[in-house]
Amino acid sequence: TTSQVISYSIVSGVLTESAAYSVPSSPLAITVAPNHAFLYVSTLNGIYVYTVSGGTLAIGNSGAAISGDPATAMAVDSTDGWLVEASGTSGYLYAIPVSPTTRTSLVSSTVPVEQVLLSGKTIHQLAISPNNEFVFVAAGTNGTEAYTFTAANADPFGTASYVVNPVVNSTTGSAVSVAVDASNRLVYVGEIAAVSSGGGLRAFALGAAGGLTEISGSPYPSGGSGPYSILPKATNDV
Repeated sequence: TTSQVISYSIVSGVLTESAAYSVPSSPLAITVAPNHAFLYVSTLNGIYVYTVSGGTLAIGNSGAAISGDPATAMAVDSTDGWLVEASGTSGYLYAIPVSPTTRTSLVSSTVPVEQVLLSGKTIHQLAISPNNEFVFVAAGTNGTEAYTFTAANADPFGTASYVVNPVVNSTTGSAVSVAVDASNRLVYVGEIAAVSSGGGLRAFALGAAGGLTEISGSPYPSGGSGPYSILPKATNDV
């Protein structure tokens, strides 16, 4: 079986496959840089970067992986200078410094990969707030974790503190997706067993220290067991 990343065009809500690109091994996660010029693909062999131009992908970094980590969740901060990633086995959240222009790794003997210990090893999805102050992790039965983050620092985690927002259903609930709206106002979490009929979307007001306050009416039934992925629109709705 060929491992591929497939690109689609979207016209009037209709998806049309435009191209398929082979990747070095089985893909685990993908994320697009905020400037839309680079795509990161995590595989069993590590993380690779692709340039994006007119919907066409071309592998970067001379075809070499920028990290050997088999990340299962990734996100890029809004400065395009940090790739934050984690896997379900390491127990750590990593921040890899990357060049904002070439997307090559800046890791060296004097520029390390920064890390912070997670409170658990279950990682479904992560998101960085657009103001680069928090990293949110959908951590399964552990709920949703919020870690402080400062992109301008050499170590963006520093002495990172975190808060945990528990799942609705402590017996069968699990946080499986997370996203932050463009205005840093709301955090969305997809949870299994959030409502009596199954999965649901929870919406929280984001506090100054990363605390989450659930808004009136939340959670909202998803009609399924998830949602397993959330993508807020630029207009700040999901």
